[in-house]
Amino acid sequence: MAAYKHAFAAISFIAETFIFLYVGMDALDTDKWKSSNASLLLLLPILLGLHITRLVPHLLEPVVPNHTAEQQQQQQKEEEEEEEEEEEEEEEI
Repeated sequence: MAAYKHAFAAISFIAETFIFLYVGMDALDTDKWKSSNASLLLLLPILLGLHITRLVPHLLEPVVPNHTAEQQQQQQKEEEEEEEEEEEEEEEI
């Protein structure tokens, strides 16, 4: 089963590479630029949006694990404090 999974992953990677190569080479065709009705005012926000959407996950990657680690540490401290309180109450009895 693992062999099929790796084979399909490899085929997918190769297909994706060819698609991006085709799209990239097609974008370099200056004749299509001349015949296009898209203006620079339309293209700039699109490119900016693409860059922002690619940047956001990279900015959030270090934040999320650190935040969850801090929460886990706080929960452990609270549990330890509760255990200490329970032990003190048992000693008093």
